Amino acid sequence: MKVFHLISGGDAGGAKTHVLSLLRELNRTAETPLLTLGDGPLAREAREMHLPCRVLRGGFAACLMQLGRIAAEESADLLHCHGARANLTGALLRARLSLPVISTVHSDWRLDYMGRP
Repeated sequence: MKVFHLISGGDAGGAKTHVLSLLRELNRTAETPLLTLGDGPLAREAREMHLPCRVLRGGFAACLMQLGRIAAEESADLLHCHGARANLTGALLRARLSLPVISTVHSDWRLDYMGRP
């Protein structure tokens, strides 16, 4: 089974720790690539841990198109989304790809975007 894990990539706290620990263990027995919506501490640490990681580049629409293409070309079985941006991306792609999408919520939406519009 091929499970893609999608997250914004700018995470530096508990979400980053959770995802890196999860992927370190899952990649022992399955192919579970990390896809991030931009570069940041999470993607850098994933690469340092030699975890399969891709950074999607560009704006939201560009990332949406890239993820759709990658999931289709690489025959993803499941998309596991972490966080608000990833959840929206997964929800928008679910019907087009006929792909199950699972969300993990490990944040507080009231605090996630403080100081940003």
